[in-house]
Amino acid sequence: MYQNFQAELAWATLHMPRTRAAINALPDLGGVKLACNMHLDLKMAPLVAGLLDAGCEVFLTTCNPTTVQDDVVAHLVSKGAVAHAWRDMSDSDWSDSFDKALAWGPTHLCEMGADLTTRLHEGNL
Repeated sequence: MYQNFQAELAWATLHMPRTRAAINALPDLGGVKLACNMHLDLKMAPLVAGLLDAGCEVFLTTCNPTTVQDDVVAHLVSKGAVAHAWRDMSDSDWSDSFDKALAWGPTHLCEMGADLTTRLHEGNL
């Protein structure tokens, strides 16, 4: 639909009114360290950016390396997120990303697929 990332991001943000409303209702998230294991695609960018804007520290990894959009990751890193995720990362790098996210010391987890929770319970740190 759009040729460049900024235009796509603006379009996605405009067409996500419930996400905007939820972001606008966030309290101050200073002190929250959120490790996110999710699809890192365009539709997640406004949410994560909103969390960062509210003062949350964010570590990003992916629940599926084939769905990572590198421009989304770069954008969120430029806004302050820490990330260990890229499109088609190797299985070894993907597995290492879970350890890196947990070693980062999160106070909260947000995940799709429970990879971080599983790793935490397995004690593979």
